[in-house]
Amino acid sequence: MIRPPGQSFDGHSNGRPSSNSRAVLILAIVAIILILVTGAVAAYVILARSDANADTAGPSTTTVTVAAGVTPGPATQEPAAPAVPASANPSFQTADGTVVCEAGTELAGQWGGIRDRPTAACLAIGYTGPAVQVAPCASNLPTRQGAAAITNGNVVRTLCTGGQPWRNYPSDNFPILAPGQVNRVGSITCTAIDVATVACSDDVAGTGFTLSESSLEVSAR
Repeated sequence: MIRPPGQSFDGHSNGRPSSNSRAVLILAIVAIILILVTGAVAAYVILARSDANADTAGPSTTTVTVAAGVTPGPATQEPAAPAVPASANPSFQTADGTVVCEAGTELAGQWGGIRDRPTAACLAIGYTGPAVQVAPCASNLPTRQGAAAITNGNVVRTLCTGGQPWRNYPSDNFPILAPGQVNRVGSITCTAIDVATVACSDDVAGTGFTLSESSLEVSAR
């Protein structure tokens, strides 16, 4: 077979690639680029899914490591409220002035219907609590129901008097026993429960009472 001038049997003309060869080369390059892009996209998707799974797996646990030989300090606590100082006043009154008391003095009047002088006594001036039945006071003196006293180790109620029973008069000037404060005179201990309530007891006999304008409670050992 006779070849045309300038043309070879391998499809090249004058030593240059033919148009078909160039098209095949371009397709091959495009295919390689597509493969690379597809691989990159697939890798990105895989990494994105891994991060999403890590986020939904729950909160991570943080471990606190204490260095060897170091002891964690104790938790900080609020300082305790200072204690109310005790007193030893023979005469005192509640913060609101409704209950007045004396201890260790020669009290006047007749407490509990007996003539013996009490070791300690308190009077709720405007008492409105339950009353007790007692013998009427002599000489038509009024019976004070809001009165309690410790006499010979026993608690007695009511007071017969025509005036102030207190040795240290007037009672308006008595020192105030603040809520929570304790007053001790001899074997008698009195505590201000609140601004209007006093509890007194004989530490030897184990008897006592709690008095306010609305109630009077007696306790015995």
